[in-house]
Amino acid sequence: MAVYRFPAVAECQITSIGNLKEFPSNFRSLLRSFLALAGYKKIFQSMERNPDLALTIRKDIRFNKGNYTMGKGELVSCSGKISEEEEASFLKKKWGFKENLYDFIYNSLRHQAKRKAKQNKNETTTDILSYSGTYKENDKTIHVLKSPNIEYHIVADSWQVYRMSFQDKATRSIIECNEYQRGIYLPVFSHNESIYELDATHVWKLADTTVYKYK
Repeated sequence: MAVYRFPAVAECQITSIGNLKEFPSNFRSLLRSFLALAGYKKIFQSMERNPDLALTIRKDIRFNKGNYTMGKGELVSCSGKISEEEEASFLKKKWGFKENLYDFIYNSLRHQAKRKAKQNKNETTTDILSYSGTYKENDKTIHVLKSPNIEYHIVADSWQVYRMSFQDKATRSIIECNEYQRGIYLPVFSHNESIYELDATHVWKLADTTVYKYK
């Protein structure tokens, strides 16, 4: 039987930022079709009816050997009126609750490191990680590695990920970790935004923020 060394309670707040009713109908129709294909049909319907909808989901999570196992979850709060089907759709999505969040961090870092190792001396590619600097925080020495879209903050004495962020025109993400045993860092906070922009006055964001509290 597996021993779960780090049980946690995680709460994720999902937020619709912007009044979709103010968007042109053709743009809303395009968003509706795109998000339906991605499995967000019921979720988008609820956000069309409820401007700036915000709700919170809680799940029990257990960490073991780089993986998270999750309970079914429950709806803790909701600022608008949603149907049972819509609630089920919210609970079904993973949002910030990634079962392999720990592995995701390190696999993405390994991928970048391998690309860096294979880079030809004459190659001019600019999207591979490079050293950006070092700083001190909470008595830790942190090295910063950057590419145009990704930034890693690495603890010098253990080479564990302390902070990781990603940003492009349509997506923003950040993950922060704390040390729970010597040399073992686990995620304590994550934030993700998907940005859908028609013009300067019509911008809609779908965001989720997760906080992990270890027992």
